[in-house]
Amino acid sequence: MSRQFGPSPQPYGSSPARVPANGNGVAGLVASALGLVAIWFANIGLVLVVAGVGLSVVGITKAEQGQATNKPVAVAGLVCGGAAMLIWLGVLVVSVLG
Repeated sequence: MSRQFGPSPQPYGSSPARVPANGNGVAGLVASALGLVAIWFANIGLVLVVAGVGLSVVGITKAEQGQATNKPVAVAGLVCGGAAMLIWLGVLVVSVLG
């Protein structure tokens, strides 16, 4: 009876399969979170939020196509960016009407 420990070795000349990542989703979450904090500092926050939402949408699309694995991170970036946009629009309406 022979026991085998661990996975079998890879043959020479081949590399192990790489798990696809979702850099766009992570970048979208980071940009949206920074935009949410910076939305109070004029237009830089809005630029970060728009970039974050765009990157998050690309991350979600890649995850749905099977090119990425962490769709929840991209969705979190989209939600965070959407919340920041709503806050920005609320502040804009209050400042125009008030």
